[in-house]
Amino acid sequence: MSTLTKNQHYVWRAYLDEWADKNSNIYCFMQDKVKLFPVKSANIAAERFFYQLAELNDAEIEWVNLLIDRASNEQLRDFHRETLNTFQLVYRLRNRIQNASELSKEGFEMMSKELDIAEKMHGERWHGFIENMAQVSLEELKKCSADFYNDKVEGNHFIHFISQQFFRTPKLRAMQIRKYHPMWHRGLDLDKTWFIESQIFAMNMCVGILISKDLYKFKFLHNANKVPFLTSDQPVISLGADNEGMRLYYPLKPNLAGLFEKDTNAALKSEKNIGVMELEFYNNKIYQQSYNQLYCNSADYLKEIISIPKNVIDKW
Repeated sequence: MSTLTKNQHYVWRAYLDEWADKNSNIYCFMQDKVKLFPVKSANIAAERFFYQLAELNDAEIEWVNLLIDRASNEQLRDFHRETLNTFQLVYRLRNRIQNASELSKEGFEMMSKELDIAEKMHGERWHGFIENMAQVSLEELKKCSADFYNDKVEGNHFIHFISQQFFRTPKLRAMQIRKYHPMWHRGLDLDKTWFIESQIFAMNMCVGILISKDLYKFKFLHNANKVPFLTSDQPVISLGADNEGMRLYYPLKPNLAGLFEKDTNAALKSEKNIGVMELEFYNNKIYQQSYNQLYCNSADYLKEIISIPKNVIDKW
């Protein structure tokens, strides 16, 4: 019998555990409640049934197909259409069993229960699968190794993971939920379409990087300062695309962070020891691009960071 995971993480717990202290606590600042507190990784960066699917109406299907049609090639568009069909399958099955006269009452109730679970768990299981596939690359990155990237399978797993982690968060969901939309009057609910949208955007990003995979390089930033790297509920952030391509920043643990960027002249891996000013630059960027939660292994340092209003940080 299938089981439910009600508290669904939008940031990987195995990643967050790097910010735990000796008592397995992570210090979290909840921005909407202006509250700083110690907490276990199981209870942060999560929301009740965060990945629950929704049955899309005609306007919502039309909107998703409009996004699909923007993809760069037909193969990618076909992939997106299959993704849409996959995550709407539970509703087609539900409609089918409702009209299946040959089903017994017990059979109908059993299948209905399993479809309810699938509706709540399909997205959660999908992201769990992606995380499992990225375990090797994340562990290697924490050792300042990029050798995994030369392996086609492991390198592709990493690119898929980093793209999904960028788009799977509540910050990106909130950016998609706009008050006014040309199709709003027709019943379009962007909250319902968000999960499918996140898959489309993540795969577009993934394919964009894969096309130039050999040109993307890793730069490891070592932090020997007294203050740590921060992370947040938006742990992968963009430092802005230049003429070369995407520039992604990803803190890996309190004393190590990584840049993943297109650099035609660099080696696959480079390393750099950073000073306090550069550390503060990256931490301010994490604060600026966070949604609601900041995480750190030091309560004192987190208090210093949050003493500056976020809207001031935004202007830096």
